[in-house]
Amino acid sequence: ASTQVTITFTNRDGTTHSLTFDDNSHSVQADGGTSQTLVFTSPAAGSTIAFHCIFHASMHGTITVGGSGAGGAATSGSATSSGSSTSGGGYGY
Repeated sequence: ASTQVTITFTNRDGTTHSLTFDDNSHSVQADGGTSQTLVFTSPAAGSTIAFHCIFHASMHGTITVGGSGAGGAATSGSATSSGSSTSGGGYGY
C-alpha cells in the first residue's frame, strides 16, 4: 500500500528555488532562507522520483523511496541533488 510522505524543503541560500517533480505532479517553492513542506503519496518501494528547480535548469536530482515489510510500503526517502550549482547551498532536506 502507498504511504503519505512529507518532505521539508529547506532553501539555504538567498534565491528562490523550487522542488518540482519532473512529471509536474507536485511542486513547492521556498524563498531564500525559508522552508516549505511537500506532502505526496509515495510510489512503490524502490521507485525513484526525479525533480528539478523550475528557476534553475542545472539544479536537479532524485528521491529514492525506501520501504520495509511484506507490502514494501514506503517508509523513508532520501534526496540527492546533482549539478554544480547545488553544491554548498540551495537544496536541503
